[in-house]
Amino acid sequence: MKSIVFVFLFLFSATLSYSKAFVNDDDSLRPSGPFQLASFLDIKGVPQTVSTLAERDSIATNFRTAGMLCYVTSNQTLYYLNGGIENDNWKISGSSTDTVFYSIAAAVTADLETGTRVTVVEKNNIRNFVVKNRSDDDTPDLVTVFAKSDSITALVMETNKVINLNVEWFGAVGDGKTNNYTALQKLVKYVNARGGYVRIYFPAGDYFIDTFKIQVNAIKGGDKKNNISDLLFSKVKNVQIIGYGAKINCRGNFKRSIDKVTGTDTSKTYLSYHDIVQPLAFQLCDYLSIEGLELDGNVDQMSKDPNVVEGADYGLSMYGCTNVYIKDMYIHHFPTDGIILSRYAGTTPQTGCRNLVMENVKSYYNGRQSMTLGNIKHGLFINCEFSHTGEDLGAYGGHAPRLGIDCEPSAGKPVVDVNAEEILFYDCKWVANMGGCISAVIGTENLYVHGGLFDNSLYNSKFMLRMGIMNFVIEGATIYTGTGLIYPVWGNGKAQRSLIRNNTIYTKSSGILVANNSEFGCTIEGNNIIGQHDSPLRTYFPYVNANVAFKNNVVFVPKAAYGGNNRGLVQSCSSVENNTWITDLDTTGGKSYTISYSGSKGVQNESFPVSRAIKGFGLGNQVVLPVELLHFNGYVDGKMIRLNWQTSNEVNTSKYIIERKVNNSFMAIGTISATSNFSSVNNYQFTCFAPAI
Repeated sequence: MKSIVFVFLFLFSATLSYSKAFVNDDDSLRPSGPFQLASFLDIKGVPQTVSTLAERDSIATNFRTAGMLCYVTSNQTLYYLNGGIENDNWKISGSSTDTVFYSIAAAVTADLETGTRVTVVEKNNIRNFVVKNRSDDDTPDLVTVFAKSDSITALVMETNKVINLNVEWFGAVGDGKTNNYTALQKLVKYVNARGGYVRIYFPAGDYFIDTFKIQVNAIKGGDKKNNISDLLFSKVKNVQIIGYGAKINCRGNFKRSIDKVTGTDTSKTYLSYHDIVQPLAFQLCDYLSIEGLELDGNVDQMSKDPNVVEGADYGLSMYGCTNVYIKDMYIHHFPTDGIILSRYAGTTPQTGCRNLVMENVKSYYNGRQSMTLGNIKHGLFINCEFSHTGEDLGAYGGHAPRLGIDCEPSAGKPVVDVNAEEILFYDCKWVANMGGCISAVIGTENLYVHGGLFDNSLYNSKFMLRMGIMNFVIEGATIYTGTGLIYPVWGNGKAQRSLIRNNTIYTKSSGILVANNSEFGCTIEGNNIIGQHDSPLRTYFPYVNANVAFKNNVVFVPKAAYGGNNRGLVQSCSSVENNTWITDLDTTGGKSYTISYSGSKGVQNESFPVSRAIKGFGLGNQVVLPVELLHFNGYVDGKMIRLNWQTSNEVNTSKYIIERKVNNSFMAIGTISATSNFSSVNNYQFTCFAPAI
């Protein structure tokens, strides 16, 4: 096991241990700690931990072939499936010709190839499915009761075995026109009643939900509910949903009208009780796996009254869920958030999410956030994209803050058992979000970003990255701030610490702004900070004026930035060392760019390769000459002493004063005028009599 080492290692290593996959792209992208790529149980109900995606897929394949299921159709025929759904091997059980019809009015027993015996009995219009193992006695292991129906009435399985479900068996039709609300609610109701242990398949297609919710409407009087609810899985375990090529398409062509007004005359809140049907919602679920689905909220077809606040209009929502694996999903055009991971408020303390892995998931074109991280501990996000929030929303327009990700726990400890803690983003992307990329506030801790892309250059949100938490680390990323800013410290800096390391940062602004002290410090280290300014900059670049360790950075100031403030700040820092300052500024007319070090401690080894055009001010104990000394030589020639020296990059240099030590003090014995030739090598010599010995 090879660990990534960074400043806050002692805080992270208590809960997360990172494999070499986090520095090498391979197929084993997982921490060895609480994260599990196999976010489901085996057929005996035992949690699985795997090392690679290939191993996980192998286990999943074995699960699919280990299960058996059966159902009874409206024509009272008993079917069973042997070998898993992917074989599409439906048979009619009971005879050599595989064609037997059973009368539900009588008890029927069928011996199935998997070693399970199913007895089907009808009594008082209730179909009882008694599931037995062949070797057991007559005591039932599991009894599942379903009311009679014209569609599928039951799917049953031996205790603790995962069964396969096809949404079409519940009446779902993926033609893009049929209203699938009733069919999908029937599926959810069945899974909830069973407690989970299912593998749900969505065949390729467009599963339209042609309805929306109306909640209690208090302002107009009475109960205006339309009895439509979200597709909510509750307290289920070991559920896998697979839907490659399938889309759940929510109705969006309705208006979120004002239904209630709260507050005072000077501060009103306008509420709407009209909301979409959330297509995938989970509460207090354990061992979930979701793969391949597309979720479309169709907010671009929606409208709203002015000033209506956001509702619970999410694509994928999880409350108090644990051991979750989400892969290959595309979630887009939801009025509020594409994804929300938060607390379940019905327990004491309230229950946050834990142990979630998300891989190759895209959340685009949503109204408020691509994703909200509420109360969640241990979240790993690999190659995910959180982009285009606020874009392509039609007349609806979205809601503030229009972020890529908002880390904002709804409540803190001890009200909730977790905050937003131990979050890792690996090679993720944040592009073209109207309100910025990430905002993390107090209550979030230990958030680590490795690699990936932040691009704020289209909408130039001022607050593109807000890092006001305990232990926010960004390293190895490519960042385009546009005219926006990175805030490593937010507000009063209390209970905050941040690290910005080894990134490439392109900016048309100050790039990084630190104006307040962080209680536990801030480090900006090893970055390439490249100015892309196309007009004179009226503020500082960079703008660091607090207890920051600023070291080993390379900063390029473009000539186009000149003509405004003409200054950068690395002031009041705890340490400043080994930074290199470069510019392409033409020094004609005495132009230069100044870096101010006033109040900084431990300033050393600052480099100004083009020192005539960019120079330091207030360097404390470090002396930076306005010239680069290439060579110096002195020797005795008979009664004479001859001195020779060679310089380059002379900036505002007037003369060289030659001094001799006499009686423990120095006195001037001559001067040589400087050529002040910046662009070439300058040669000087001085000759004087040797002192008598």
